[in-house]
Amino acid sequence: MTRRKMVYMIIIIWGLSLAISVVPFMGWSKPEQRNPFKCDLQTDISYVLFSCAVSYYIPLVIILALYSRIYRAAARHIQSLRSGVKRGSVTNADGSAMTLRIHTKKFMKSTSALENSNTNESTGSSSKFGKTFAKQRKATITLTTIIVGFIMMWQGFFLILPLK
Repeated sequence: MTRRKMVYMIIIIWGLSLAISVVPFMGWSKPEQRNPFKCDLQTDISYVLFSCAVSYYIPLVIILALYSRIYRAAARHIQSLRSGVKRGSVTNADGSAMTLRIHTKKFMKSTSALENSNTNESTGSSSKFGKTFAKQRKATITLTTIIVGFIMMWQGFFLILPLK
């Protein structure tokens, strides 16, 4: 991701946040204040639906779609690491496609059994790979827990708010 793209994304996110919070002050959905010591929720259904969609449902769909793509890519990558072979295609400058076949150390170790390789090197690198894989798995579980927790905590509010 380029720096310019990140800046645009941050500007869009702040713009949406500003739009959601400033719109009521511009005249859309002014609730009647009967009691000055009580803060009522918005009652204008059009604003409530706009707010729910922009602040929860649309980001939720985007997050779930992106994380499902990330999960599928990670699953394909793990499968290629377990099998020892990863295939990919690259387009050359002249437009022709070239297929690449990448061998991981596990695959190279099993196919080069005739060669006397240093076992300490391969054991150390596989141990390092195992530790990295364990850290990535722990991070994935933590992130999944956070996302599921976020959905569970806010789903009730954003489901009941438009019905009120």
